[in-house]
Amino acid sequence: LKFSIDLITDESESTTLVVKPFKDPESDQPAIYYMYKSEAIDPNDEGRGEHKGAAILKVPLGSLNTISGNYFTSRNTFGRYTFKRKI
Repeated sequence: LKFSIDLITDESESTTLVVKPFKDPESDQPAIYYMYKSEAIDPNDEGRGEHKGAAILKVPLGSLNTISGNYFTSRNTFGRYTFKRKI
């Protein structure tokens, strides 16, 4: 199984470092551990240099087209990702 997430925004691009699938032992919900490295597109953009982040992304039961979960970064920021499969 190979898996990567390419996340490109107006300000940065990220590359996948680690993806590890697992199944929640209580709910049987599939999920992945996701770690990434993000770099600013403009190297002169101070304060937005390279950073690393991690997330636990859950796959809703009955759907393989969406994964979502909370993330946190080495810049002490956090938020929520929702990825939808492009078909």
